[in-house]
Amino acid sequence: MSKKHAKTDVLSTPELSLRTFGFGDVLRIVGIEKWRLQNFLNGRRFHLSATGGQLGKGQGSRRMFRLEDLYRIGIADFLVRDGFAPNCVSSVLQWIEDQDLISFDEKGRADPPTIGFVREKDGPKLANVADSETILPSAQSGVVYYVLPLAQIVQGIDDRIEKMKGGT
Repeated sequence: MSKKHAKTDVLSTPELSLRTFGFGDVLRIVGIEKWRLQNFLNGRRFHLSATGGQLGKGQGSRRMFRLEDLYRIGIADFLVRDGFAPNCVSSVLQWIEDQDLISFDEKGRADPPTIGFVREKDGPKLANVADSETILPSAQSGVVYYVLPLAQIVQGIDDRIEKMKGGT
């Protein structure tokens, strides 16, 4: 085989470059105080971390955050500001993680589901709730007493990232 016709793997795809954000970016984009973000990341109760890697080694290293990290931090911040305890926030984040917060349809990224706390016979639970259920609960779904506006939180973060890209 000549050098011109070297074997190439037709099924190989280039690695996607995922955008990452630094600590300061997270503060600006999510609109969170430094002490609260440090508490989310360093505290054991929230189970939040930077999954975008780390720049450098040792004490001068920088944590890097992926977009999904920003969404999780934004959701945690929203719930904490609404008075939810860390263990509850952690449970919500785990439930969202299990449900796949970000999904795609034929038109691109789909809106995240509407999540609510539903009061049932056995106590509260998290569930996907339709908008109609938030107004008028059905006998099957129990009483919805709190709705987490995931789409608004995600869209707010996306909008601030776009604004930051534009330099305004």
